[in-house]
Amino acid sequence: MDQKPFQLSPIYKFTGAFLAIILLAGGGYWTYNSYLSPEAKQRRAANENYERLYKGLVTDFEEAMKADTWGGKTPQETLDLFVEALRADDIELAAKYFHIETNTEDPDYLTRRKWEENLEKIVEEYGIDRTIALLENNQFTGVALWNENLAGFDLLGDNGKVIGTIGLRFNTRSGVWKIESL
Repeated sequence: MDQKPFQLSPIYKFTGAFLAIILLAGGGYWTYNSYLSPEAKQRRAANENYERLYKGLVTDFEEAMKADTWGGKTPQETLDLFVEALRADDIELAAKYFHIETNTEDPDYLTRRKWEENLEKIVEEYGIDRTIALLENNQFTGVALWNENLAGFDLLGDNGKVIGTIGLRFNTRSGVWKIESL
């Protein structure tokens, strides 16, 4: 018995070739759009720049927060250290008890320049002795109920009325309390 080898009919050959061409064309189009086109290269470069910038900011932020060890283990200790620095007329040291600037839009990012400038203005306006007296006449308002990393003091005037507040935040990365607002 004589058997003929199996052969595909022309319609199957045409369909297979057509599907192969479609797959190759689609794959080529996808590859071009995903990797080779100017837009794809620009997207990839933008993503790489974003990743590099983001990782740099996060790394810089983490390192700055870990290194920020100026402060006390309690809110009261930080306030006492702050007042001691003012008593020694050391504005630069006193500013170290403030939280560093963490707003990336701010040109003073990861510094305390604004706090140092504000302290100089306060001391210039009220005098060092009056500033210290106001800071020492305080009442601890406690740790915030909604966030155990926040605490505060009310500053009391001569008549016992609240004339201001001091807010503190616990720096979880370095384990010290920092002045956040005055």
